[in-house]
Amino acid sequence: TGTADIRLSQDDGTTWGSTAITENTVDINAGSFTWTVPGTAFPDTAKIKVALDGDESATIGYRGISPTFKIVPYLKLLFPNATGLSYSIGDVVYIKWTPYPDSFGNVDITYDTNSGSGGYTNNIILGHPANTKPNGTDYGYEWTIPNVAGIVGSKVRIKVFWSGKEATCFDNSLYDFAIKGTITLTGEANGGPAVVWKNGDSKAITWNYTGDIGLVDIYYSTDGGETYAYDVVTGVSVGTGGSGSYLWSPIPDDVIANDRNTTIRFK
Repeated sequence: TGTADIRLSQDDGTTWGSTAITENTVDINAGSFTWTVPGTAFPDTAKIKVALDGDESATIGYRGISPTFKIVPYLKLLFPNATGLSYSIGDVVYIKWTPYPDSFGNVDITYDTNSGSGGYTNNIILGHPANTKPNGTDYGYEWTIPNVAGIVGSKVRIKVFWSGKEATCFDNSLYDFAIKGTITLTGEANGGPAVVWKNGDSKAITWNYTGDIGLVDIYYSTDGGETYAYDVVTGVSVGTGGSGSYLWSPIPDDVIANDRNTTIRFK
């Protein structure tokens, strides 16, 4: 009978520190004690010792010692971590997490474009302080999605981890999100009050783009953009170097019904 002394070693049991987890307060027969792990140190070779108060001898005392374990920070990715998320190149995504303690050090943030199976080899930022609050409220990092090869897709996930200790302390998205390229019409195809195209003309439809898009389809609308029911062309190259074009030649006679003037829009 008696009370328990519970102590933590950070050096595989060589020393047990000067301050006990609890000392002379818990009945030795209780069989358990709830300990809130402090965020003050993160040893790789921690051990717990439970001993009868006053009888802690390592050789003849009434005590038990745990196997070696690690103490690591807490890190939880909060966002993006939901279904149905979709972004475009150039969008800003606020990557958010919860760290404990918030002063444990730096994090690396990476992404994967195949639901995590590719190993998160694409860097977003390395060595970012875990306790940074860009908006003044939430721990995180503001990521402007770059226009880099391979980033466009529907199976993107984020991983955040303790710098230099990825396997020890990390969290990642549980769900895929999408990153899309962008297409912006330019020149006369973008419209304007002075732009007039006639049946039989040859006109270039031009655009700028971001991302690995591949082939594009071009449609036009005769109802102000509410519907795009008519094809100009399908399956043409998006272009090269961020810009593309298609020569609509000639503009067919049946684009506008009954030879009427009307406003059209392209998509």
